[in-house]
Amino acid sequence: MRQYDINIDIIKGITILSVLILHIVPYSLLSKTFSEFHIWQAVPVFIVIITINFEFSVSRCFSYLEFIKKRAFRIIIPMISINILYLFIGHDDILFTFFDLFTLTLFSGPGKYFIFLLLQIVFLFYFISKLHKTHRILIIINSFFISIAFEYLIYYFTMDRSNILIRGSILQYIFLIVLTIELMKINSVNISIFKSKFMWIFYISIFWLLFYKSLGFDFWQNFLGQPYSIILYIILYKILTSIKNINLIRTLFSLAGKASLHIFLLQILLFGLNIKITVYNYMLSIFNIQLMAELFSFILIIFIISFFGVLWYILENRVLRYVKN
Repeated sequence: MRQYDINIDIIKGITILSVLILHIVPYSLLSKTFSEFHIWQAVPVFIVIITINFEFSVSRCFSYLEFIKKRAFRIIIPMISINILYLFIGHDDILFTFFDLFTLTLFSGPGKYFIFLLLQIVFLFYFISKLHKTHRILIIINSFFISIAFEYLIYYFTMDRSNILIRGSILQYIFLIVLTIELMKINSVNISIFKSKFMWIFYISIFWLLFYKSLGFDFWQNFLGQPYSIILYIILYKILTSIKNINLIRTLFSLAGKASLHIFLLQILLFGLNIKITVYNYMLSIFNIQLMAELFSFILIIFIISFFGVLWYILENRVLRYVKN
């Protein structure tokens, strides 16, 4: 039986906070900080964590239906709740589009594509994991070439990467998922790469992140850039495991990690309803200084979404436990 590892939840908490910052701080400002090596890696690191957690779930499940029941249930309940919340606080004119079918939401907001991606991972991961066990080399090679083919089709047909079906496609992350599963076999949760035969992949990944613009590309997050997220995960994990004491900050981040889906769904809804403008105007009316208004609105937005996301998670868990009993 796998023991609970608080460090994984802390990393999830760090990544969800990074997502909030990504959706508040302007792209032009973040791009000046080599953000490809830190905050822009939030989603790939999240995929690494999902892969680790799901791989352990597969090992404990006797069938595909058992796996789906455990994993889909954790997603469907918050999805229903957030849509009900939108019906209460959202606009009267609900514009349900074709693409909303893939995210099961009635509203729009930043990062919505991730819901589509998460649903695909939930329903396909069991098969990916089992294929890795039975045809290990074949699935590693195939996932690599599927990623290449996916990128080629995007460039050849000049597809819009902002489209949910493109940006949220599991094909964009299939190699990262398979690579994480493979590396888990070496050293469980504390993935080891530095003695791995796959080390050359990570050298290429770092090279790509450094020079993709010089090579004439404007998008770093593909099968070449994503493996670096495993390195970032390892660095964070090793730092956290070296800290033995459980202090308040670690506890708060681990709680945010447990509530990461709820925080994520809430930020999609609130950013879609222009919470940034609302809070900024409120702060500007108080301080009457643009810089101060921006700083305090940044802090307040992160607090509001994080606090109510965690509160929602806690209340939902208590209700579900009460219903079960």
